[in-house]
Amino acid sequence: MKKTTSMILSAVLGLSLMGCSSSANSTSSDSKTLKVAIVKQLDHASLDEIADAIASELDAISEKEGITIEYGEIYSGQNDQSTLKQIGDTVMNDGADCIIPIATLAAQTMVVSRGDNTTPIVFAAIVSTGWFCIISGLAGLAAWII
Repeated sequence: MKKTTSMILSAVLGLSLMGCSSSANSTSSDSKTLKVAIVKQLDHASLDEIADAIASELDAISEKEGITIEYGEIYSGQNDQSTLKQIGDTVMNDGADCIIPIATLAAQTMVVSRGDNTTPIVFAAIVSTGWFCIISGLAGLAAWII
């Protein structure tokens, strides 16, 4: 089960980053750089393991595809929505090409911080995204539908 989950996560990350590459810096065709933000809801052993696995996979993808993937520090919201919102606003202002929130509150907050921007968000450690959706056209407002 762990191996299957790891393979699926690797495939999702690879495909999502390929989608990000079209919006990467187009000033140089020789070198592509993607800025990825990894945001944990809180510090917890299982979430730390997921974040480390994502960082390792980003490094592997970077080496395999010959691109630079910058993910810098792995952010932790300390299970506080206002802290997560500040992190989300920061990564959006820093021009992240992709955001990977880990756990539900982090995912919800990153979606709100993204607003109408088209920056891809790849969910990690989310059981189901079917219980919330974004109502398009409402600048930055999210509606959680149960």
